Amino acid sequence: MVKKLFRIIPLFLFTFSMLWSESFQIVDDRNNSPLAGANIIVIGSERGTISDEEGFFSLQNLSPETQIRITYIGYYAIELRWEKLRAVKTIRMTAATIPFGQVVVVGQQKNWVKEEIGGNVRLLDTEDFLRFGVTGPADILAVEPSVQITGPPDGSQYISIRGSNADEVLVVYDGLPLNTEFSGSFDLSLLNIYDIESFQIMKGSHSTLFGSGAFGGVVNITPKISGDRILEIFGRTDNLYGSDGGTNVFLHFKGLDSRFGIMKKRYNLHDLPIERDETFYSLLSRYRFNDESILSGKIMYRPGFTGSNQIPYSQDANHFIGHVYYNGNLGFLKDFQLEYAQKYFKTGSFYTQNSYHILSDRKDESRISTAGKKFNYAYGSIQIRADYNRSDYEGNRILKGHYIEPAITIYRDVLEKDAMNGAAIIKLKDETGFSFLEWFEVDIALRYDHQEVHSLKSVEGTDFPILKEKDFVWQNFSKKLGFSVSSHLQNSDYVLFILNGDNVRFPKLDEIYRAGFTQLGAFQDCTLVPERNISFETGITGTAYPKGFFSFSDKIEYSFSYFKNQYENKIYEIVVPRGDPTPVNSINLSRITGVEASIMATLLNNKLEIHAGSMFLDISDFRVFQNKPDYRHQLEIRFRPMKTHFRTRFFLEGRQSYFYSQTEGLIYFGELDSRKNVDVYISRDFKTGLLDWTVGGSIRNVFSNRTDSYIDRKYSMITLNISW
Repeated sequence: MVKKLFRIIPLFLFTFSMLWSESFQIVDDRNNSPLAGANIIVIGSERGTISDEEGFFSLQNLSPETQIRITYIGYYAIELRWEKLRAVKTIRMTAATIPFGQVVVVGQQKNWVKEEIGGNVRLLDTEDFLRFGVTGPADILAVEPSVQITGPPDGSQYISIRGSNADEVLVVYDGLPLNTEFSGSFDLSLLNIYDIESFQIMKGSHSTLFGSGAFGGVVNITPKISGDRILEIFGRTDNLYGSDGGTNVFLHFKGLDSRFGIMKKRYNLHDLPIERDETFYSLLSRYRFNDESILSGKIMYRPGFTGSNQIPYSQDANHFIGHVYYNGNLGFLKDFQLEYAQKYFKTGSFYTQNSYHILSDRKDESRISTAGKKFNYAYGSIQIRADYNRSDYEGNRILKGHYIEPAITIYRDVLEKDAMNGAAIIKLKDETGFSFLEWFEVDIALRYDHQEVHSLKSVEGTDFPILKEKDFVWQNFSKKLGFSVSSHLQNSDYVLFILNGDNVRFPKLDEIYRAGFTQLGAFQDCTLVPERNISFETGITGTAYPKGFFSFSDKIEYSFSYFKNQYENKIYEIVVPRGDPTPVNSINLSRITGVEASIMATLLNNKLEIHAGSMFLDISDFRVFQNKPDYRHQLEIRFRPMKTHFRTRFFLEGRQSYFYSQTEGLIYFGELDSRKNVDVYISRDFKTGLLDWTVGGSIRNVFSNRTDSYIDRKYSMITLNISW
């Protein structure tokens, strides 16, 4: 009887453990075939397992913050928290070399971007930062030392990467470029931070797939749509910027994932007697077919109002994006992509200036159609994509005198742009047979751009009415070449890379208009030509899992890059007395050279993280790259004891030289002081029934006594997030 009992007990314990554990499957994201023998490790412990012949593995219930690492030779390594692993169940691995941080977003979209870039890529998980009370997307992106966020006191936020200008960074949301055709840049304050799952920062002028002119890099945004949540409620308030709050509702039914979100935001624009109210609506829906094809659609709408009861000023704004795409199989055509998007930004404003009432209306609208195909081979792939973009801008301004001159003057501006683009990305990769150089990869990217622009300006109500028209036609052939080697060693992964590119940025509609119709443009031929960028970058990125003497550290991520960019025909502005600034092409070569290094160490079973990074820039011409620091250092410490989250961030930014103007051949320069300060954050997680609560607070610019600039002013914030 005792012997039988000893035989039954192990069987009972085994059965109980299998019931307590959860099962997951690992598959290839291209053909959905199971991956047998993949390594699964619980980071910070000796625990681990491997997938069986059908790609399945099991893990016992872990704490939500526990990090799981999955590796398979020749595929992207994946790291994700236990709570996210439980939400996805099926892990799809992509065959490629290893990006910085070894992290791949486990989502529902086939992300073409990460297959394009073989160099310096950084992924930032939004949820980690929301626990520390971030104010918006700019607050997350600024943790990178190579990223600088600037903007006027009206709350607008623009991004610079490695000293680039705001119109040289491409912002992509779920595969759709957001930059406007008129200004060439994108205002990050137009994004709802609670809509976003993660940010992927790709540094350097190496983006071919989504467009020319991304000299600084690409910010790829993955929206929040999947997971096992049903409801989110969030809110934030501070004593400098204002407050916001809203909710997300999730629906998951078989292959369908949907999310509806609404957020209300109010700005008190610093010391100005102006308030800005905005409402963010978003609806995202994604359906995965049995053959892994994806049909996805999104609608984003943001109406806003800015006004004042002390000065005669008001503005209505409407920002809309509609986007639908299909990525998958069309009969015998595999890995095919079709998409259509429409976006517009409309504003109507009224204000008084110089004894005149001014009523202004602007409409910036774009329609984008895309078709693409990917061919996978045993030793690489070929990816092709064609885009057609039709953009229309119309501006109307009515100027009415209300004292001495009651006359009415009407200004009308129209710009029409047709752009056709084609891109091809060729990847060759194979094993080398060497343990320290396990894989090599060659990337060749080619892009052709053709643009036609028609510009018209008219003025009515004056003694000398004006009607001016101009037409522009540009075309360019861009190319990129990259080479990298990488390896999955026992306790580390790394990639060594070299990238070289030749790219252009076409003049934006705003520059085209002003170059032809300003005071200076009336006397000189200020027809612009495209800017050209020749880039070079080399570096190393990787992750180590120390053993032996350094085993107190769970993992160490590192990155180092040297980059050099040379620019021809860079566009800058000349100012004449009593005249508007006129964009012109520089006849001199401009250069940006720099180095950047980052390291992140995780200790104490993922409870302690230390992030450190530095960037140094050498900028040759401050006429074309204004207000860029010559260095930036950053140190961040995150500590997670139990359910409490502490975060301290220290940053040091070098002095900035900037270009005032050029007047009749004279150039004026200025200089901004260096900046340094400390931010402190703390939050606490709670659980009551089915609800998870996070309550937090923070103090920004802790040691600042400056009150003349809102950038460095001390302020505090409290936050609340509830999820079900």
